[in-house]
Amino acid sequence: MTAEQGSFSFGVVILAAGRSSRMGQPKLLLPWGKSSILGHLIQQWQNLGAKQIAVVCSPDDAGMNAELNRLNFPKHSRVINPNPERGMFSSIQCAAAWQDGSPF
Repeated sequence: MTAEQGSFSFGVVILAAGRSSRMGQPKLLLPWGKSSILGHLIQQWQNLGAKQIAVVCSPDDAGMNAELNRLNFPKHSRVINPNPERGMFSSIQCAAAWQDGSPF
């Protein structure tokens, strides 16, 4: 898109509520360079100009919350999926119903 055509805004939802049971550890918490996969994803979306980034996570995932805290990811941009065992679509539903995000 050129400057003459105008600009657009977009938001991103990162699904991080899964248990990664087959993997044996949360995939998004695996190391990636000097950060984690999650940190890399957030940085990439920020670099691409995402107006809003939300991370859907489980309410009791201490590791995910510790990593989000380490990354200084704002608490108001964390979407809680109270029933992540219901699968990925339940995280998508939580993101779609999220009321704390600011429209852009």
